[in-house]
Amino acid sequence: DLKDVPKAYGLTRKGEKGEYVADGPNGFWIAEDYDAEGMHSEVVGCTGLVNNAQNTAIELRRMAVSSKYRRRGIASRLINIAVAHAQAHGKEYIDLTTSSFQESTLSFYETHGWVI
Repeated sequence: DLKDVPKAYGLTRKGEKGEYVADGPNGFWIAEDYDAEGMHSEVVGCTGLVNNAQNTAIELRRMAVSSKYRRRGIASRLINIAVAHAQAHGKEYIDLTTSSFQESTLSFYETHGWVI
């Protein structure tokens, strides 16, 4: 789904700069770090939401933060944005899949209210 994020996440092009925007429950967010002049940026994290067929839950996908940017609150901000977006679209649940081998990831999700 990262080959064509707008298509996979149902985004449309809007705004003066032609940025992509989520019109419905699906969404995709990118965290960027800009240089001192604010001219160049580096993608440091992302996450997405994809609606399920039953339309009551939504799936959290592609939650990732670059290793050198971890433990700075970036993942928490991405999660908070995704949760607020899901709630604004009437979603009762947010599902996710992760590996039991990623203990820090499991702890992160539990801290943010997920039941593992």
